[in-house]
Amino acid sequence: MQSVADSRTSQHLAEIIEVFEETLEADGEVDAHSDFFELGGNSLLAARTVAALRRRFATKVTVREFFDARTPTGILDVVIRRIAADAQ
Repeated sequence: MQSVADSRTSQHLAEIIEVFEETLEADGEVDAHSDFFELGGNSLLAARTVAALRRRFATKVTVREFFDARTPTGILDVVIRRIAADAQ
């Protein structure tokens, strides 16, 4: 049985993958470990993706964090940390 936290994490990951796919116009090509830049992303698309992530999760993800994280799983870690910090 999946816990509420695991379910929420899975949902967040699916949403991050969706944002990557929308920005990169790469339907079905993105998985949890796909590197944004290896899929054809560049700095302009990264900035657009960061803006979309901020809107989607109502929390701040910086461009620097995005460049460091690069994958949906990496971004998920950033989003979870930010949401937890915002809740305190």
